[in-house]
Amino acid sequence: MRIWLSLLCVLLVAPIAQAKQRTHAKPNPTDQVLTKLGPTEIPAVQKAQPADRRQLLCLALGIYHEARSEPTDGQRAVGHVILNRVKAKGDTICQTILAHRQFAPTIQRIPSELQSWKSVQQEAVALQADPKDNTDGATMFYNQKLAHPNWARKGVETARYGDHVFMRLDKLPNTEPLPFPVEPAEPTIDEAHHQE
Repeated sequence: MRIWLSLLCVLLVAPIAQAKQRTHAKPNPTDQVLTKLGPTEIPAVQKAQPADRRQLLCLALGIYHEARSEPTDGQRAVGHVILNRVKAKGDTICQTILAHRQFAPTIQRIPSELQSWKSVQQEAVALQADPKDNTDGATMFYNQKLAHPNWARKGVETARYGDHVFMRLDKLPNTEPLPFPVEPAEPTIDEAHHQE
């Protein structure tokens, strides 16, 4: 009798638990943002295959939110940091940007400055077409006006564009290579205000 009751409970409870999981599944905020960007995309992005389009938009969002007010060289450098991290980890651009404590908070906001947004999309397309790295392999950067991260003392500065300092964290003297990523490249505006 106990076996029948146990089996009956399993048969009744399992579908309820599965239904609860389905109703609590949160929509992917990145997909929501990418879906809303359609009307603002430049033709080169619109013509891309769906998977390529997604990666281009993720790259453009990363550049937009991290460096839209920087000169073109600075925007290109931020794009190269993202691409250098992709090479280091073997992930996609979107996975790299969404990695824990990296670019994730920025990619979930829809661009509000249309001209800057179109400009960084063009930069993302250009980076894919001509990947010449203007950061000499940098995998980290920070805005020198907003942050002075501890990891910056351990890296090699490779470039400066606008307010951003670009760095490569190869390894510390007499140690193994540093795990990648070490910590966030740059705090979000919210994090920077909390540090003050």
